[in-house]
Amino acid sequence: RDLNSKILINQFFKLTGIKKTKISFIMNHGWKYSSNSKPLRIKSYWNSSMKIGVCGDWFVGSRLESGWISAMDLFKKINV
Repeated sequence: RDLNSKILINQFFKLTGIKKTKISFIMNHGWKYSSNSKPLRIKSYWNSSMKIGVCGDWFVGSRLESGWISAMDLFKKINV
């Protein structure tokens, strides 16, 4: 695990208040610019049986707030 992943994971658990569990796989990637001229039909994806979710700016579109909109949508799906 690299230092950035450790920081991101620790901040995630701190901010969400979710109990930290064993993490079996970590992969993250970031980039400065994103563009999606054809947004997906969903704002985020949540699989409740596997307890895994995906969100990102590319779900919603190419605007700065697209990532936030996707993350909030996933948050609502998790906290049903």
